[in-house]
Amino acid sequence: MKVMSEKDAKNSFDELMDTAQHEPVLITKRDRSVGIFMSLQEAERIPELKDKLLKHMNKTVQSPLLSMLGAHKDNKVFKSADDADKFIKQLRDEWA
Repeated sequence: MKVMSEKDAKNSFDELMDTAQHEPVLITKRDRSVGIFMSLQEAERIPELKDKLLKHMNKTVQSPLLSMLGAHKDNKVFKSADDADKFIKQLRDEWA
């Protein structure tokens, strides 16, 4: 994503418009992000992307405990108690 200062965006509005047709442009003021300028086509896709994200989140949130316990990971077969302990430690590190 291209970044332009508010002043540059104002002084180079044609460039801003051209760039926004290909990628969103982050506008900054005093080194702080203040807005995004994007094409109408990209803006129209926002509700579609939001719906896809919510559907994905609903699938993973339906059973957070199972997800946390590794339900979606490959099943493990341990050859020793040490292997099981290492796996449990790895899961704990991921949760931290």
